[in-house]
Amino acid sequence: MSRPTIAAVAQAAGVSVASVSRVLNGLPATEEMAERVQRAVEQLGYVPDSRARSLKVGRTFQLTLAVADVGNPVYVTMMRAVEEVVSAAGYRLVVTTTGADVVDEVALVRGMARGYADGLLISPIRVDEDLVKSIRECEVPVVVAGNVPAKAGVDTVRANSPKGMLLAVDHLVARGRRRIAFLNGPADTVPGAARAKGFADALHAHDLEPVAVAEATDFTFAAGRAAAPDLLAAAGLASSQSHRRRSAAEPTPTTTRPDSEGLAPSQFDQRRSAVEPIPTASRPDGEGLASGESHRGRSAAEPISTSSRPEGEGLASGQFHRGLSAAEPTLTASLADGEGLASGQFDRGLSAAEPIPAASLADGEGLASGQVDRGRSVASRSDGEGLDAVICANDLLAVGLMHELAAAGLRVPEDVAVVGMDDSELAEQSFPPLTSVNLGSAERGRRAAELLLARIEDNDRRPRRIVVQPSLSVRRSTP
Repeated sequence: MSRPTIAAVAQAAGVSVASVSRVLNGLPATEEMAERVQRAVEQLGYVPDSRARSLKVGRTFQLTLAVADVGNPVYVTMMRAVEEVVSAAGYRLVVTTTGADVVDEVALVRGMARGYADGLLISPIRVDEDLVKSIRECEVPVVVAGNVPAKAGVDTVRANSPKGMLLAVDHLVARGRRRIAFLNGPADTVPGAARAKGFADALHAHDLEPVAVAEATDFTFAAGRAAAPDLLAAAGLASSQSHRRRSAAEPTPTTTRPDSEGLAPSQFDQRRSAVEPIPTASRPDGEGLASGESHRGRSAAEPISTSSRPEGEGLASGQFHRGLSAAEPTLTASLADGEGLASGQFDRGLSAAEPIPAASLADGEGLASGQVDRGRSVASRSDGEGLDAVICANDLLAVGLMHELAAAGLRVPEDVAVVGMDDSELAEQSFPPLTSVNLGSAERGRRAAELLLARIEDNDRRPRRIVVQPSLSVRRSTP
């Protein structure tokens, strides 16, 4: 069966081919004519030939969005906003990745001459003279979501990173945090340079000096984890910081794992007096511990404290602190995903009045609470200086850092407050939820898409440079 043609639609509608073309291209037509053409189109199942339409009107009705990393949540948010605007105007959005190499950015801009899109919205992570020149000479309209020199002669929409950094520092200082470090991405990138300068200026506004500054190799989660030890070392802290004053005679704490590997019965303290209360572990499903696992010599009249985990897996009672007095509170630790920590992992020799720090990870890997040094904050050095807050150049770096802080026995926010930038979906999904500077990625996407559509309609208009102002979303990663 042959494909319906525009001539067949015109015949079925009782109008001229020119009239059908006017209606299909959205040009002015009477209401009656438009209804007749639409009925004929539906009746015949006519599909316009986009290639013929492109040749006729000189447009592909496609736009290209180029970003460094389509996996970065901030670019996903921007892409959704751009797509919403351009699809409403009848355009399809083609998304491509440039990577972090400016050479690839230049190649993409020059490739626009092939005519596969009517315009380009690019968010370059690195900018040099070749990129500026290629943008200025591009054969299709270009809008930059980012910062390029004015001599590029293009519309730009950028974030106010320095102001965002000031919001973050103001917030931390108001919360009593003054020993602030900075985890940046590559400093030779547009966001890296802007945020590094913003951090320095914000600290200067409060008469503060940075405790430490570290530079990750990329703006990714993995790069954040990899750079965290350097940041802690620069602040005078070992990334494997654990309890340094444990005596050799004390039993070594052991971490229980979700695979049910517990502690051997020999790890139970054999010196407990008969009058001490013996904590035992129970499980909501009614499965308790073997009687042989409880303290030997325990009287029947002794009270029993219990510890349970949300998924019903109990903790071995022998993992509790040895030598606790009856007045001391029972120590338990849990993780957000329900995987508990062995109470025996708490530091031995705690007084009942001491607070019990617990450490948790978003991925469910628990830390032994005994790894936290009693008598001073783990984030502090012996000379009284140290680290009590870190600002990260984006949310991916911040979440990577939080994993490493937890692995070092540091609690967020009790020991170290953490602030990210971008306020992406990841900020709400992390544990604890991440305080983050909202740099308006969705707003930047919308404004850039509107500028590109306007530029396509009138390529002679003067370039506009728009700055989107930031805000701060406060969550539990800061006190």
